[in-house]
Amino acid sequence: MLKLFSIVILSFVFLGFVTSETIAKQSIIKVAIYTDEGTLANCIKKSLDIVRKEKDMTIDKLLQSDIASGKLANYDVLLLPGGSGSGEAESLKPEGRQAIIKFVANGKGIVATCAGGYLVAKGWNDATKDIELVNAELYDLDNWERGVQTVICQTESDSRKEPIQFEIHFENGPIFVPANDPYLPPYVSLATFQTDLHKQGAPANMMIGKDAIIASYFGKGKIVAFSPHPELTPGLEQMLVRAIRWTAKPVKSPNEPITFQSVFGKGLFPH
Repeated sequence: MLKLFSIVILSFVFLGFVTSETIAKQSIIKVAIYTDEGTLANCIKKSLDIVRKEKDMTIDKLLQSDIASGKLANYDVLLLPGGSGSGEAESLKPEGRQAIIKFVANGKGIVATCAGGYLVAKGWNDATKDIELVNAELYDLDNWERGVQTVICQTESDSRKEPIQFEIHFENGPIFVPANDPYLPPYVSLATFQTDLHKQGAPANMMIGKDAIIASYFGKGKIVAFSPHPELTPGLEQMLVRAIRWTAKPVKSPNEPITFQSVFGKGLFPH
């Protein structure tokens, strides 16, 4: 009888251990980052370094061949890093672009930075028109080469709190404005530009007040698109991490509100 009792106790202990281990594994957010042609090595390295410090995340590099062969389905969030929007679109090829569309529609997440932001917005050539995920126009696209420097952005206005201005690194990122695609939901602006950059001879004052960070749903999935670079801004690395955590959770309801706080939480900026 004592032996049987001991076996029962050990069985419960074992089951408890397995259950805890299983829960721990299920709570890990599996992140992939696209690293094929069109991406920038520095953006990839910084993103890898940031995500690898998080105990609840893993991150792997994926090539076009990996995405086209179905490996993307093993992940929760895809990072589309800085580089060239058209270059990334072309290197993905039709198979990769369609795999990403299916990935998000089925409840997974995308965090797109700079070139990635160009990629998920309304396209301007055959490759980029094949992967339009966010109902956003690229404003003043002809003058995209604005410069590389720190810019000031401001969080969304909210009657419950004052907007916050913050500095973030910028490298010729997109300027987002709402588009009118009837098949895509409206995006939400999370932050706007308060700095204007333009090359000599280009129109001035095209950036100020326009959208710098946006979020949207696509099917059952979520997307956050950054024009500037949180991964290249010391002190704002958590902005990338929190965007990953938000997009890793499927949409509960199409009417679920999106706000700066719902995506990034509290305490992101030092007071």
